[in-house]
Amino acid sequence: MHRKSELPPAFVVRAFRTSEARATGVSAKRLRSRDVHQPFRGLNVAGTMPETVNERATAFAHLLRPADAFSHTTAAALLGAPMPGFAERDVRLHVTTVGGGDRIRRSGVVGHTADVLAITTLGSLPIVDPAHLFAQLATVIRHDDLVASGDYLVTPRRRGSRLMPALTSLDAIRAAIPERGRGAAAARRALGDVRVGAESPMETRLRLLLVRSGLPEPQLNPAVPIGDDVLHPDLMYPQWGVVLEYEGDHHRTDAWQWRNDIWRREAFESAGLRVIRVHRDDIQAEPEAFLARLCHILAQRGRSSAGNSGG
Repeated sequence: MHRKSELPPAFVVRAFRTSEARATGVSAKRLRSRDVHQPFRGLNVAGTMPETVNERATAFAHLLRPADAFSHTTAAALLGAPMPGFAERDVRLHVTTVGGGDRIRRSGVVGHTADVLAITTLGSLPIVDPAHLFAQLATVIRHDDLVASGDYLVTPRRRGSRLMPALTSLDAIRAAIPERGRGAAAARRALGDVRVGAESPMETRLRLLLVRSGLPEPQLNPAVPIGDDVLHPDLMYPQWGVVLEYEGDHHRTDAWQWRNDIWRREAFESAGLRVIRVHRDDIQAEPEAFLARLCHILAQRGRSSAGNSGG
């Protein structure tokens, strides 16, 4: 049985151009073998076909020119920012060429151009600076999705006991939005709703629902000392002693998360706080019923507080 020739060691651990392969003696027939894939024209990957955005971007980086950077929803995905479903399903890579060069034209890639744009790196990948990314996203996603992405970009991330710095700031985003042009007005409108503190897109949507209903803006993940601990409720109305905890499906299916939720609720209630657990349907399917329930609770808490203070 004919045995396949071995690929050069460097080609086993990284993507490689077809021209590189031919220059090192790898035949066209070898590149057509089942263990070699072509995610993009002129680019080869040994092993398995890259599927995720990170895998595809890492492979395609070998075809980037010095003025190219991953942008739009691709850069957002690489940074971990929340994206609407249509953007998550779009496997194409967005690449912006800065400084007047021709945009990339290649199957599986959406090419853009910009005269001036700040570029940074994420690991080894060039990406558009997060502040400028916000303005780009305004051209492809809707207002509430853009606000959720903005909240993510300006909010420090908690990793256990460590607080990781935010990816950018409100001031940096404000300075990066162009005075005019496609998406500029939408970016400025959305930035007006962006807040530091939301740690999930559903927390953002819950906050927007509350404010649009006429309720005061809640605090986002404030520090609440309880005994020897400091807890951070998702949203809080301190004037009523009410905290709102958003619970996705993983709160129901993950045993550790479920136990932690029980402990958190008991801790909040021991401090005299009323806990309202919020589900996706409360925000998206039945917001009127949820708001009516919330307003009833706030009214009760208000009357109770007034009665106690006057007693």
